[in-house]
Amino acid sequence: GSPEASAMDGAPCGEPAVVECEARTLYLPPSEPLSEMHFAREFLIQEHGWKETPISDRAAFVMAVGDAPPEKRTCGDSLGEGNTRIPGPFGRELEVCQKHKLFARMADYLVRPGSAAPSPDDLAAAFPWLPRTYLLDRPEHAASVDTALPCEGPQSSYIVKGDAHGGRAVWLPNTYEELRLLVGLPCKAAGGAAAAPVVEHRPRLVQEVVKSVLWDGASLMARVFLVVLRRGRTRLNADRGRWSLGLRPPSYELHIFDEALFTQYPGSVRDSAAEEAVIRRNSSEF
Repeated sequence: GSPEASAMDGAPCGEPAVVECEARTLYLPPSEPLSEMHFAREFLIQEHGWKETPISDRAAFVMAVGDAPPEKRTCGDSLGEGNTRIPGPFGRELEVCQKHKLFARMADYLVRPGSAAPSPDDLAAAFPWLPRTYLLDRPEHAASVDTALPCEGPQSSYIVKGDAHGGRAVWLPNTYEELRLLVGLPCKAAGGAAAAPVVEHRPRLVQEVVKSVLWDGASLMARVFLVVLRRGRTRLNADRGRWSLGLRPPSYELHIFDEALFTQYPGSVRDSAAEEAVIRRNSSEF
């Protein structure tokens, strides 16, 4: 009912809401006693420089002791520590909703002390079931894709993605010149004659296109549905400064549906296909 609460309704996963929250701010519901939250409040304010805000939707941390499932979202552009409503075990849940953050976390998983940053070749070797991926915000990846891409000619081997849903940040450039301009890596020989295209969402990664099995000349995609159940009641552990589910660590149960949903569509990108041209099929048709 309140303006602050309604601002969050319908906010896309991983995108800022109408009312942006402020990093390192906390909100204390006036109707709730402080109880154990007193220690967490003093710790955050005195030891880490946090401040209170009177608007709950602007707070990075809502200090409520209720048993409702936790809420969290980004504060600005960062999903790092201090900028989500809930730090700790659930601190990166939002990031798997973003294509770029998902692959960035997989690259970070491969980091070893004293070794070089993981390259696209390292990612491909560790996760052979994924398309070769180049993260454009990592210098070693940008240099690698710059070497891999020709300067000119038609192309259908690489796709460019950003962090948005519904096909709003998926591009399949027709030529290498277009691809290079889109990702900010034009060849020096091109002389800079063409301007980079203006796009709503910044390109974040380049991936090799996965060639689909064709059915009557159309691509075929298998979609597997999962159900993830989180077990336990969420309360604040003031002593450790993080959310806790009691004596046991956070636990999930993963369930997979018995059958996949198969989608048949023209072209290489499902979101670019006209809805009337898309055919949904089940496994009994094979």
